[in-house]
Amino acid sequence: MKDFSFSLKRKAVIATVCSAVFFVGVAVGYIPKLHRCYEMTFLSNTFAATVLLCGAVRMAFFGKDIPHFLYLCAATLLAVVVGICVSFAPVATLCSPSVMLHLVNPVIMFAFYMSMCDARVVKNRVAFTALILPCAYYLFMIVFGRITGEYIYPYFDPNRFTPTLLVVFGIVAGCVTYVVSRLLMALSRRVHNKRLKSQELASEEE
Repeated sequence: MKDFSFSLKRKAVIATVCSAVFFVGVAVGYIPKLHRCYEMTFLSNTFAATVLLCGAVRMAFFGKDIPHFLYLCAATLLAVVVGICVSFAPVATLCSPSVMLHLVNPVIMFAFYMSMCDARVVKNRVAFTALILPCAYYLFMIVFGRITGEYIYPYFDPNRFTPTLLVVFGIVAGCVTYVVSRLLMALSRRVHNKRLKSQELASEEE
């Protein structure tokens, strides 16, 4: 579905720049520790960079944008990463070399989504698509823990919790992720509604 808020050409250029920034950040952050590429920080930043690059390529060469839900999934995923990192590892998030991946890139993705992606063109049920990747990763962390007896993140050791608690945690995490997704959509709609009103007022004054 096309996004008419900005010209596709302008959006393609900005998406390309953002994608390059993301890929460079991922390379700098993870080349020294490729054995940790299963971390959510790596996966979320790589996913967002890939979405932006695919969007830029499709807009530049085919004159069409990629589906809105892909941008929403990327923005939601990075927003969740920020929330988790700030809540459980604030020092490592804000005062480390990886601050680019944990904070700067998510902010860039948020700004891109707000300014370039008009959520008015999609229905509310699209927010459910943002649950797919976080839920899949949650299951991966549990399976990883059960098989290896270890954990990916020290603040979530699945071997310490009963199956019932893991289900409860999963439901809570899913609800929070859905709320974040809906909030992003609501903010996007508000931004673009204000932009439309400003354009209409400017036209009337002319």
